[in-house]
Amino acid sequence: MVTDIEYEHLITLLRREWFRRTWVIQEVASSQCATVHCGNQSIPWEIFADVYMKLGDRFLPVSQIGGEDARHSLENITAIEKARRSHGGPLSMSLFHILLATSSSKCKDDRDKIFAVVGLAKDWAGQRMFMPDYNTSEGKVLEAFKAFAVADINHHKNLRTLSCASGSRASSSLPSWVPDWRKIENLHPFTRHSDRTRFCASGGMKPEAWHSDNKTVLRVTGIHVDNIATLGSEPAFTKAIAVFEIDAAKITALRQSFLWLQECEALAQVESSKAMTAKRRKELWRTLTCGLTGEAFPAHNGYLNYFNRYMDFMSSASERFENYLEESRTTVSEIRGLDEVIPNFETHAFIEASLDLWSSRRRFSVTHFGRLACVPKGSRVGDVICILFGGEVPYVLRPAGGEFYTVVGECYVDEIMHGESLSYDTAPREFRLR
Repeated sequence: MVTDIEYEHLITLLRREWFRRTWVIQEVASSQCATVHCGNQSIPWEIFADVYMKLGDRFLPVSQIGGEDARHSLENITAIEKARRSHGGPLSMSLFHILLATSSSKCKDDRDKIFAVVGLAKDWAGQRMFMPDYNTSEGKVLEAFKAFAVADINHHKNLRTLSCASGSRASSSLPSWVPDWRKIENLHPFTRHSDRTRFCASGGMKPEAWHSDNKTVLRVTGIHVDNIATLGSEPAFTKAIAVFEIDAAKITALRQSFLWLQECEALAQVESSKAMTAKRRKELWRTLTCGLTGEAFPAHNGYLNYFNRYMDFMSSASERFENYLEESRTTVSEIRGLDEVIPNFETHAFIEASLDLWSSRRRFSVTHFGRLACVPKGSRVGDVICILFGGEVPYVLRPAGGEFYTVVGECYVDEIMHGESLSYDTAPREFRLR
């Protein structure tokens, strides 16, 4: 059993900047025998990483106590250990997945976002395309980002880099379809977990993609399936089950979480019916969880009951925690554990893990044809939802004048994640992305 004091020590260690340095990732991942030293204490890296990976953010209150720095350190520890295992065994990490896993790491030279980790990528082993070259100007880093986006699409026959597209945040010299690995908005796009999600929105079709000679325009083929009609507020979500320190601020945050869930429920309401239909209820839970568990596996149908129980619980969660807080202040005997206070503790945790990883990082939406969706936070009403051939997931595009579009990002749209839209009577067309 890990005590509160030990939690604090474990998380304090994660606040150290060492864990967030980009070059550390390659140094540890490439080492045959690594040992972690802190003061006069030491521990083999394998044991150190195993402890953190098993506890993870599910059991350690990393985000609550340690903040973003500690959470990024935890993600880097996981990335390093996966790279070590990939280096020495059958597990293979692509450069795309390594860049995504390490994008929150810090480096003085932006070129090292690629140069410091390319040696760990098995899909580019032996190729000289991204060999470190510090004789070029640091401004060339954007050219390296563009070159990687083009190379990954051509090499892997996949549009997964669009899931990390810089979109409307792109610098003036970086096209919207190219990821800016210095600042990825959502570190957990669906394509990061494509070996688990099983999403196949374009039915496994290969991409039909061409880029201009200067790599500024990407031409892709796909179908326009819908438009964003209504957008919910940016999510305000706090895990109730993961609350380790109850105070007035946490209770207020839980109220905000329930208000957000209520808003999503109201937006999903079928206008012609005063009550939520059973079909719409299923669409709602699938969309808010994006049909996935907190570990990115497909969620089974039992999650409908989990979701309904969770919504009932959240309707009175703030009052429950207020009573619990008062009890802890006034009782003389040992207070009850949260698992005694909260019925269905475990299934609530399943729902919260999904909400935290998926819909809380996006915005709930209703489309022109009444579909429920989770779209990028930067989306706008009127944005186009497309299935692009070679894409695992649907994408949100924004008209940019003439025949051009900018990429907003990937999205979840209920009932079109597995190729269903390909049966629609919609002719394929070309989209020019810039």
